[in-house]
Amino acid sequence: MSTKKQAGTKGVSRPKMHDESKVGAGVFSNIVNLSVTPREVFLDFGLVVPDSLSEKSKVNLMSRIILTKEHAIEFRDVLNRSLKVYETK
Repeated sequence: MSTKKQAGTKGVSRPKMHDESKVGAGVFSNIVNLSVTPREVFLDFGLVVPDSLSEKSKVNLMSRIILTKEHAIEFRDVLNRSLKVYETK
């Protein structure tokens, strides 16, 4: 099995991601809703037409990611580091 270091793993080798489904193609989202419980963090990614933003707008749920609080903190840190690198280019 091929392994590589992934962002945020602090030097730990993890299995390489492999995708045989349509998930790897990605999904476009332009709105996100964050919900936090004592044990999990929910990220609901949606799609809404920008011209239709109002209280009556319908948001199509495109994807839901559920993380433990520990993984959400690690994700936050990795995202912050990656954005800082991007912004310095």
